[in-house]
This record gives sequence, structure tokens and C-alpha cells, in this order.
Amino acid sequence: MWLCPLALCIVGSLLSDYKEDRLIRSLEKEPLDVLQDDEISVENAIKTSFDLLIQTEQEALAVMSVFPGSFDADAAEAVIAAGMDTGARPIERILRSLKNRSLLEQPSSCRYQIHQLIQAFAKKIGQTEASRQVLRQNEIVACSHFISRLADNVNMYWSKDKCKESVEAFNEDRHNFEYFLKVYVHAMEKRNVDGLLQTSSRRFLDEFPQKCMYLEMCLLPSFYILILEGVLKNFDTESQPIHIIELLCLLGHEKERWATKHSIKILWNRRSKFILGIILNLEQMVCHKSFFSIVTHAFFLEHHYLAT
Repeated sequence: MWLCPLALCIVGSLLSDYKEDRLIRSLEKEPLDVLQDDEISVENAIKTSFDLLIQTEQEALAVMSVFPGSFDADAAEAVIAAGMDTGARPIERILRSLKNRSLLEQPSSCRYQIHQLIQAFAKKIGQTEASRQVLRQNEIVACSHFISRLADNVNMYWSKDKCKESVEAFNEDRHNFEYFLKVYVHAMEKRNVDGLLQTSSRRFLDEFPQKCMYLEMCLLPSFYILILEGVLKNFDTESQPIHIIELLCLLGHEKERWATKHSIKILWNRRSKFILGIILNLEQMVCHKSFFSIVTHAFFLEHHYLAT
């Protein structure tokens, strides 16, 4: 990467002015502001290359900066096509042009990556309110793409002779799945699950216990619990009671393995109170088509996890 020698040159000159730990913290927080001196600047070097791009290439580079690490051609196409008119210039040509100008790396076949310094530049030039709104929308598009991919991976896992392929596909994009799961939970908190993300969300929540079993296998326990708790907080008790029961039981099972007895007791008490609330409203709920499904689901899950 052509930026690395320049960045190292500047860092070397800064070592006489910064303590190492402070320099590292500054580079993590504001890399472009740190990597400059009186005569040379990483930001100016990137800007020179960026200004030579045509508009569609500039926009494509900016929208792909939403990915936290490497991504494949399908993910690139999803975010580029969502916010740009690519009829006059195919996405493959855009990617190839950016790669030839060393603004886009290709760590392996059909996978791409934007250097962290170029990502920082793309985010810095998008500081106007309009640009921030576009970047937020691009992030939602990318989130929708990976939530749908996650649903596809789960379906693949439960297909015949596809377990290994599914897990390998998850691991290849683990950083994206984990990052956009957090984005998804945040979107739920902001009640911003609509449009494209709403469609992906329906796919993700369909046969939800299967999705959770897959995530339990693929994610670290602490992160898995974090995601379940985040989703649980944003479920609606009126319209999604079955999902709430499912999550309370799944969390109870998971915390039996990893958490303290006190937190387990709190969680199971919450689940019991939720079911009790349903029973106390029996007169209203008995006509609800999902009532018996809710109660049956609760006791089935309880029996399943107490038996494991």
C-alpha cells in the first residue's frame, strides 16, 4: 500500500515529540490530523488521488467506507447500487478502477478492502449533515445486506451437507456480521427498522430460535448474550410475545452456562412474570390466535433447556 511508507516516515519524525502511548492513542483517534508535518501530509496525498477520480468513483469509495474490514463483490454492489446510478458505469469497472489507483485493496479473489487511512478520509469529507445522512443510509443498506446474508447462512447450515460451507462463509465475513448485528440492534433502539432493513429483519426473525442456535455456535458467548439482550429490549410485548419468550428462555440457558446465579434468577423471574401476565389477561388473550402457541412455546423451551 503506497500510503504506508509515507505514514511511517511521518510517524518516525513524530517520535521525538510524542510519547509512544500518546502517539498510538492519537493515531487511533485522529489519524489524518496526526499524520502530517510542515511539508508532507497523508491526507493531502489521499486527496490528490481522490480528486482525480470521476464522481461515480468518488461516491463508490465513500459508500464502501461503511464496511469495517474486507468485503466481497456482492456487498460492494449492494451499497453502491442502492445509492448511485450505475447504468453508465458497471460496478465491476468502478472496483477495478479504484483498485488500479491503489485506493482499493484486493486481499483475495472477489474480496476488497479499504485502507483505514482512506476510510478515515472518506468519513472526514462526509462531515456535512447531508453527507452524514447519506453515510447513515449506506450503513443501513449494508446492515440489511448482511442480516439477509446471515439468514441465508442459517438456512444453508440446516440444509443437507452444507454445515461446513455455512460456517466458513460466516467466518470469512465475521467482522461484518458482528459489526452489522450491532448496527441492527441500534436501529431497533432508534425504531429505524423500515424499508429495506425491515424486509431483512423479517427474514432474520423468521424461525428465530434456529438463528439464535446458529449465532450461539458462531459468536463468542459474551457477544452472543449482548446481541440477544439488545434484541430483547426492543421487542414489542403486544406484537412479538413469542419472540420475547424465546429470547428469555435462550438467555436463561446461556446465562446458566456463563453468568452468575443472581442474574439467572432475575432473568427466569422476568420470564415467569411475562407468562403470568399473559395468563392474567386470559379473557383477552384466549381469543388471540397466538395465545396457545405462546404458552406451548414457553413450556417447550423451558423443558428443552432444563434438560440440556
